[in-house]
Amino acid sequence: MPIPSLAGLKASNERLNVVLIVLDTQRVKKMSCYGYDKPTSPNADKIAREGVLFENHFVPACWTLPSHTSMFTGLYPFTHRADMEHAYLDDEYPTWAEVGHELGYLTAAFNPNKWIRAAQADRGFCLIDSCEKPKGGGRVTPFTAERFVQWLEVYRGAPAPFFVFINFGDPHLSCHPSEPFLSQFLLKGVSVEEAMALDQNPHLHPAGQAHWSERQWAILESLNDGCVAKADHYVGAVYDALKREGLLERTVLIVTSDHGDVYHEHPPQMAHVLNVYDTCIHTPLIVRAPGIFEGGKRCFFLVQAVDLLPTFFDVVGVAPHDSLKAIQGISLLRALSGETREFIYAEDPFPWNELERYGSYPNANDMRRFYRFLRTIRDHNYKYIYSSRGEDELYFVRDDVDEQKNLIKEKPEIAREMMGKMEAWLWDKPLRRKPPALNTSPIKSVTPESLRRMEVWRGGVPAQLGARGKH
Repeated sequence: MPIPSLAGLKASNERLNVVLIVLDTQRVKKMSCYGYDKPTSPNADKIAREGVLFENHFVPACWTLPSHTSMFTGLYPFTHRADMEHAYLDDEYPTWAEVGHELGYLTAAFNPNKWIRAAQADRGFCLIDSCEKPKGGGRVTPFTAERFVQWLEVYRGAPAPFFVFINFGDPHLSCHPSEPFLSQFLLKGVSVEEAMALDQNPHLHPAGQAHWSERQWAILESLNDGCVAKADHYVGAVYDALKREGLLERTVLIVTSDHGDVYHEHPPQMAHVLNVYDTCIHTPLIVRAPGIFEGGKRCFFLVQAVDLLPTFFDVVGVAPHDSLKAIQGISLLRALSGETREFIYAEDPFPWNELERYGSYPNANDMRRFYRFLRTIRDHNYKYIYSSRGEDELYFVRDDVDEQKNLIKEKPEIAREMMGKMEAWLWDKPLRRKPPALNTSPIKSVTPESLRRMEVWRGGVPAQLGARGKH
């Protein structure tokens, strides 16, 4: 249905199709086009050779909901507030799909991720296919690709352009690649039985319930390689379908990720949330668009996920509009010519849903060190992490890519300077203060027990259990 705030929105350029592929939990360090020494991403490599690969793309948050919402709205999490404490996207901010719909696009989402659906972050898609797979094990990535291909065959030559969002569940934990990817990447000397017996529950490590050997971590890395290759195979299936239908040369094809993961880089952490390290927020971004993003270029300048929506405006010629003035991203077209920002920004909220999970383990580690919110800025040389507990960090990321040596005591003057820059940058931004609408899973409202725990430790509680939407 029409969005009143978008009335009169028009495109002055050709309305190219858009396909946005999000690889859930894809780390740049595991893709061959980003320098990995294993052939995990031949299809993404091919798209990069025909388009533009952004070397320094960062998401503004380290988990699904805020990261996707930033892609869809062009806003940082401190403004849209779709995060752990307010786990829903309010309707005051137009989404990419709503904008596309107003411009006459067919909008379709092929998305098995329940967080995005439950949080209403996919608002504006006329077709929302949750890709519910028939009962059976394994990820739904092949099924998601199949559903898109079926839709494209029905679409065939329709006069309206389309905006399609595709979410591939691999390489998210748990990593259980199917054949032939399992055999191709499994660590030598490891049997399938040994690999499948690995308990990949990421909450065991911070809670002190698991302590892995180097061999076990190496097995997991190899399983992840297989999942990366599997997801990449279906990126190829999307590419091939567009080409087969004669649509590839009229389509902006985007391959990116919502966040990465911590494995063994920062023990006892595992997976995402609780941190803003590069292994979580430095994600791939490859864009292919004939005549616009082409030629196999590699862009070194700093870009962020909030830049996708303003790039779409730039490509199709959307003029400034009152309802879109709040957008905080910068078109990627500008980054092709030079640096568009001094630093990137990311944040991680108080991890209330993680608190509930860890607290369920008997004799769990004391998790108070993680009861904090984090904010970070990062340029090409240094990265400063602000912690609400006062345990700040500083890394020389140009050389220390996995952020292993904290220089906060050695170079306090650099930390102070970067903290000042962060504060000055945030000073004029709309830092939204919304009452919490807490939710500890995509489909379960906050429980009385977890509500009381949050009340004891924080003081701020929602007006009613499981409240959602506007307050």
